[in-house]
Amino acid sequence: MTTKGKKEEGITQRYLRITDIAKEPLDFLSPICGYEKMPLVSLEEAVEKLVNLLPTIQSHAYIAKQKCKKPADGLSPDESASIMLYTMGWEPLDECLYFVLNDTLRSANRQKLKPWFLYLRLFLNGLLRLPLIRDVVHRGIRMDLSKEYRMGETIIWWGFSSCTIALNVLQSEQFLGKTGTRTMFTIQCESGRDICNHSYFSSEDEVLLLAATQFKVIGYLDQGDLHVIHLKEEPSPFPLLQPVPLVSSSNDSTTSKPAVSQTKSISSKTDQTSETFSSVNLASKPAITSVQPKPLKTFPTSQPTNVSLSQPQYRNPELEKKLAEKKNTAKLELESMNLTDKDMEIVAHYALKNNTKLTSLNLNSNKIQALGAQHLSNALRQNKTLTTLRLRRNRIENKGAQYLSDALRQNATLTTLELVCNFIGDEGVQHLSGALQQNKTLTTIDLDINAITCEGVRYLSETLRQNRTLSTISLNANDINDNGMQYLSDALRQNKGLTILEVKSNSIGDQGAQYFSDALRQNTTLTTIDLGFNKIAAEGAHYLSDALRQNKTLTTLNLRKNQIGDKGAQYLSDGLRQNKTLTTLILEDNQIGDQGAQYLSDALRQNKTLTDLYLQNNQIEAEGGKHLDGLKNRDPCLYVMW
Repeated sequence: MTTKGKKEEGITQRYLRITDIAKEPLDFLSPICGYEKMPLVSLEEAVEKLVNLLPTIQSHAYIAKQKCKKPADGLSPDESASIMLYTMGWEPLDECLYFVLNDTLRSANRQKLKPWFLYLRLFLNGLLRLPLIRDVVHRGIRMDLSKEYRMGETIIWWGFSSCTIALNVLQSEQFLGKTGTRTMFTIQCESGRDICNHSYFSSEDEVLLLAATQFKVIGYLDQGDLHVIHLKEEPSPFPLLQPVPLVSSSNDSTTSKPAVSQTKSISSKTDQTSETFSSVNLASKPAITSVQPKPLKTFPTSQPTNVSLSQPQYRNPELEKKLAEKKNTAKLELESMNLTDKDMEIVAHYALKNNTKLTSLNLNSNKIQALGAQHLSNALRQNKTLTTLRLRRNRIENKGAQYLSDALRQNATLTTLELVCNFIGDEGVQHLSGALQQNKTLTTIDLDINAITCEGVRYLSETLRQNRTLSTISLNANDINDNGMQYLSDALRQNKGLTILEVKSNSIGDQGAQYFSDALRQNTTLTTIDLGFNKIAAEGAHYLSDALRQNKTLTTLNLRKNQIGDKGAQYLSDGLRQNKTLTTLILEDNQIGDQGAQYLSDALRQNKTLTDLYLQNNQIEAEGGKHLDGLKNRDPCLYVMW
């Protein structure tokens, strides 16, 4: 096979592994066990019992073994070859190792696993000795799986899961592309394994998540045809993949090591970010009636370091070439370039210091951590032109947020800061909030998909009482419950600048809706609120309806994927009869039936301001459809989707 042919075949096989998510049963099956009691044997012996299932397995095992005579990462040739064999891929697929193995792991019949025991013992012994990956990884598929992954649910992927760290790989045309119906999984993994040194196709990164890995669905973002689902790996209370006693090879001698269980933290590193990603169980907490003030913790600000903005010693020719080509441009795109903290020295010097025309800098989907944020912060203290900084899908964490906060105290030009998916917790939000009490130019801050709890919301709320320049705050897919909504609502009574608030994909229920409704009666600036993908039922809709009767500024209300039902639709209809400002109401996926459709139709005969009503994915049948179609016929300016 030519080099080009092998590369194309590698892309094909990797695509098949990364996109086979639809085959997961998403059910609780029996634990995977039995293989851990088997001896560690050679690859040749490990595949003998698989010949009836995979007729050409021995030939492929021979090739893998020949290519793994000097393996990396301290693995034995047999361990390395067992991993390579998993990645090889061949036709027909129903006789290919990774395809049949994962199908078997996803089957409820655990007896089918017995022929695989010797191979699994060897394969897992090798995998668990590879470098551990605790990072954000991605996989996806060209179809819509959003209905199968609901907010707050615990799910298990029973097969081994191939992922990539590089988001641009997943977005390339060979994989998901950037058009058409797609589902992308952004996964906070704690026990991934880097198998690139042992892959038959080693040109790209590949992180393998172990079989029977458990996740919690902690976020969902709908971007039209693209559905982004955020998962966080979490331990199960008992092993689902039985741990094996690790054996390492050194100079033909073997040494037993303690068993490693995927249900325990493999890394000793623990931080606030990983702890605060867990969801809050609202049912176990009593509803609060008032916010009990607690003293806010204080942290010292970081001082400017002696990090120089002179020409850096570190070199990255590809990056430097791109910066030279874009020297006098206003917009600089550096997304998905695998840039690191050291590269931020170069960006800080050539882009933020020397380019006096730059207004927008896109650093999304790189590998920037706290030190990289520090380099950017030092440059932002002096920069006088940048208005937009995008840092989505990096890992700056709380310390990086602190560095950026210190720059915000001095910077007088930045208006938009995007920090989506950066492992920022409450401490990082406190630093940002403190800076925003001084900053007078930032208008938009995006903190989606982080680890912000009610405590972090409390810090932001203190800022909102004073800040008059912030117009948009996005807190989608964090860990905010009704208590956090009360903090926000108390601040909104006083705030005079915020116009857009997004808090979808959190854990806000009826009590939170009540707090927000109370604020809407007094707030005179908010125009858009996104409460989608929460836990608001009919009672919460009742509170919101009462607020709509009095509020004079809200134009868009998004309640997509809640639980308001027909009764909630009736309550909202009562509010719509009197409301004079709302133009867009989104009620998709809310268990609304024909009766609810009739309530809304009757209300909109009186309401003359609503222009867009979204009711897709409800339980509206022919009878309800007649009411809605009649409404559209009467008012051609009204856009109704159901």
